[in-house]
Amino acid sequence: MELKERVCVALLLLVSCCCCCCCGSKKVLTCDPRERSQILRCDDGLILVDNVTVSHRESESCVDGVRPEVLKPLLCSPARVNTIVRELCNGYPACVVSMDRCHAATPCRMRCLWMETRFSCMANSDSYTRHICQQSKTELYCEGSQVIKILRANYGRTDESVCSYSAPYSESPNTACSGPSALKVMRERCDGKKSCSVRSSNHVFANPCPGTRKYLEYAYSCVVLHQCVEMDLKERVCVAFLLLLSSSSCRSNTVLTCDLRENIQQLQCEEGLIVVDNVTVSHRASESCVEGVRPRFLKPPLCSMTLVKALLQQTCNGRSSCSVMMDLCTAIGSCDRRCVWMETQYTCVSAVSQQVCQQRKAELHCGSKLIHMLMANYGRSSEWVCTYSAPYSQPADTACGNPEASLQLMKDRCDGKHSCSLPASNHVFSNPCPGTKKYLEYSYTCVHT
Repeated sequence: MELKERVCVALLLLVSCCCCCCCGSKKVLTCDPRERSQILRCDDGLILVDNVTVSHRESESCVDGVRPEVLKPLLCSPARVNTIVRELCNGYPACVVSMDRCHAATPCRMRCLWMETRFSCMANSDSYTRHICQQSKTELYCEGSQVIKILRANYGRTDESVCSYSAPYSESPNTACSGPSALKVMRERCDGKKSCSVRSSNHVFANPCPGTRKYLEYAYSCVVLHQCVEMDLKERVCVAFLLLLSSSSCRSNTVLTCDLRENIQQLQCEEGLIVVDNVTVSHRASESCVEGVRPRFLKPPLCSMTLVKALLQQTCNGRSSCSVMMDLCTAIGSCDRRCVWMETQYTCVSAVSQQVCQQRKAELHCGSKLIHMLMANYGRSSEWVCTYSAPYSQPADTACGNPEASLQLMKDRCDGKHSCSLPASNHVFSNPCPGTKKYLEYSYTCVHT
């Protein structure tokens, strides 16, 4: 395609959720003490999740099934909850989301009091759902000036009746099998095109569950490709550059924290996971913040920033949000001087985040790309993940783990590979907290060779 056509397609796909034929927005509120699951349903069409709001404050509990209209600033980022609900519901006529997903997904490990989801229903005439058995090829096609927009995709198995099970596969198929890269692969191959073909195979999507016969399930819509307004070369280059930034899987952010005004620095990704790029600090009183703005020109640093950056990366990388005490900056400064301010530059990257209970196996897959580990911890930081029961002690130790050692071990085993597997066990990671049932929590991204 010409540059002008590529710009048109990028613009279209960025706004297509707003331009598609959808009914009015719906809203579902679930109060945890009253209901254990949230149900979204479209009587005619497929679900498109717009936004998910949660609260963790006891003072903001539901009263007679109604949540407060005015909320204080969030204690935890809902970004991961948004991602989970979209993965479970987008492109389906109905879905059920357990409130346990909300508890486990929030990065600050606080119990969700309620969850409110806003969603739209896309008309059936504008969307298509397909099931393609393993080793078969699927064809996606849009008529006229319309182009493909992938809504959801999964390569694995969630139903025994689809693509009937038979030898040589096992008698008990794994119906909780999903490939984390399926949606991304389908979007890369088909989004913005009039037609595309994809083979439902391990070669294309990797193998999320060896020994189980799989199928590719996906939903897509056809959206209208509007005519572009004529632009000169300079305007086309500017638009293309802006679209590259806005549609990229990486978003750059900068957070400045002035110690005298705030004691905590908060990093947050509405979409994706944090990767800390750089940290700048100052220990000079003459370089203090003025009305929340730090000086642009700085003298050579009095203290090394290497340790501050390393600790921030260990604390925040691979999470959707994190909070860092400013005391961290002062305590590990090699010259024992108080930090006047701290500025962190970080990127939000598209990544996979998973939790695997003790004695189960972690499976990482990147298809044709390579694994790059962001974060890992074997231990326990939440009582809601991997439900606690005998013979383990009560209460559970929720400050358990060695993130640095866990990450290094997973880097050694998985970095630079297309796929890898390892058990979440004391034998592999040692035992950071005897008597506590543990789980392996990790996140990774898939990078080009």
